Amino acid sequence: MTRRTRVDPTTKDGPAAAEPCYECPFRTTNEHKQLTHEVNGVNEFAKIWWEISREGRTYGCHMAQRECAGTVNMIAAELIKLQQSGSWEKYHQDNPLGLSEAVTPHFLDKTCGRHSGNVPTADPQTIIHQILTSHGKGKA
Repeated sequence: MTRRTRVDPTTKDGPAAAEPCYECPFRTTNEHKQLTHEVNGVNEFAKIWWEISREGRTYGCHMAQRECAGTVNMIAAELIKLQQSGSWEKYHQDNPLGLSEAVTPHFLDKTCGRHSGNVPTADPQTIIHQILTSHGKGKA
């Protein structure tokens, strides 16, 4: 994935759009294109999801001066999974690669009232298991 070009990197990103752009690497329709890219031997999707789910980092859209709608929608989908699980323990048991307990309050505040959009975005659990399986490493 490439960060947008010809945009002033010192300008703060605006709120994410409701739907990810057509090129968004986090859309399920684009999984096979960008999500398998590796940087220094580490899958870029796995690296980005680690930074989101464990460090609370957010990303800018690669096409516009706003937050990436794909990653925001992925976070919203994880928060929905947490809510449907009924408890933190059940969520984490079913989604060990999901959001960490430390970053969840931050993302709850940030995305309060936002629902994931109509365009399907990647499921970190599924994608990371696919990455590990394709590298012969089995389950995480």
